[in-house]
Amino acid sequence: MYGDPAVKRSGRFMFAPKKDGETLALKLDWGTHDRLLERHPEVFYTTPHYDGWPGFLVRLNKLSKKLAKEVVFASWEDAPKPAKRRKAK
Repeated sequence: MYGDPAVKRSGRFMFAPKKDGETLALKLDWGTHDRLLERHPEVFYTTPHYDGWPGFLVRLNKLSKKLAKEVVFASWEDAPKPAKRRKAK
């Protein structure tokens, strides 16, 4: 993403580490995005840069393994599915 490493599915952004090594940028559907920001403000936060986009930031030092699994799974499910390949004739 903008020349930095990122995890994508079918070319669509899922998440990426920030250069500070302490933060992850993450994109989820709006419902999950809003729920996580409300329930876990110590872990998830946003900045004006993310206004109007269902992306936000994650404080990695505050992220539990259980919550990490939840957000990675949710991000994977929210990303577009790969197109099916046609069989060669």
